[in-house]
Order: sequence, then C-alpha cells, then structure tokens
Amino acid sequence: MGCGKNIWKVHVLPKAKHLLWRICKDCLPTRVQLQEKNVQCPLDCPICEHEVEIEWHSLFDCNDSRNAWQAAGLTLIISQHMQSFTTTRECILHICSETDKNTAGKIAMLIWVLWNNRNNAVWNQTKEMGQQLGVKAMCLWSEWDAVQVARNSNIQAEQQQQITQWQRPAQGWYKCNVDAGLHHGKTTAGWCIKDNMGVC
Repeated sequence: MGCGKNIWKVHVLPKAKHLLWRICKDCLPTRVQLQEKNVQCPLDCPICEHEVEIEWHSLFDCNDSRNAWQAAGLTLIISQHMQSFTTTRECILHICSETDKNTAGKIAMLIWVLWNNRNNAVWNQTKEMGQQLGVKAMCLWSEWDAVQVARNSNIQAEQQQQITQWQRPAQGWYKCNVDAGLHHGKTTAGWCIKDNMGVC
C-alpha cells in the first residue's frame, strides 16, 4: 500500500491531512521515534504514563484514545481497522482509500485532536480527557464541514450569477432593470429601460 493520493482527498481541514501524511511517511515524532534519532527523552506515553509511546498506542490503544474514539462514535470503525492491520500507516491508508470521505474526515480530525492533546501534555503540561477529545473532534469537524458546504453554495451561486445574462424583451415590449446601493449612509438607485433592440 503506497502512501498515496487518497490522504489528500479526505474531507477534513488541511492540517489534519498533513498529520496523516506525516504518519504515513513515518515522521511523527513519538518518543520512540525521537530516541531512534538520538533525541534524549523519556519513552513513556505523556498521556497515560504507563506504556511506551509509539504511534499505535498514542492514536488507538491508550486508554484516553479509546475513550475518545468511543465518544466520537467511531469505535466500531476503528476497531475493525485495528484488527485488520498491524501498523498505523496501513490502518490510515486503508481508511483513506476505502472509507467514505466524511467518515475518513472525522477519523482524521480525531487523530489530529489526539495528537494536539499529546503535544499539549508534553509542552504545556495540560491535557483533556478522552471523552472530551472525542466530542471536541466531532464538533470541530461538523463546524468545518458546515463552512465548506456554505462556501461551496456561495461559489455555485456566484457562478450561476455570472452565467445569467441580460435577455431582450419580446418585440413591442420594454424591460426595466433596476439596481440600488447603500454606501456610507447614502442610498443610490438606478434603472435602465430598453426595448427588444436594446435601445433606451
């Protein structure tokens, strides 16, 4: 399974896609990964402080991560992938290629929230509970999705407006086009009356 184009097609904010890409390129700075690069740091998970911090543990197997998956309503989906694959990379690549783009987006958002929580624990000595993280991720994804839907609707409306052109009235008829504006408390209005030949 190559680290392919499907990551970039997931319906989620770009920084979450970038995180998935980093995971698939094996450059997520877990404590085990850092020690392999000769960075002196503890090996234990900064969230639970019981297990060695590897990608799989941080994102799927840590108790807080499990609670987050459950709170997000994604436990069944992620459990199926955890049973089918042995690496985080394989799991993510399969999710990105075989799961619908919205579900994959929710999963990506939760992974991003989990990793941010981990970073807050390391750098700011603060962390949120797993259940809060699951709810937070789904709220963030829903808000982001709503903005995308509204943005796409606006783009379509603008494109439709650009397509609409003035049409001549039937012979013997006149057409009156009007427009109005408000600028710095001043109201302006204008109109133009044309016949079927376009003559005012």
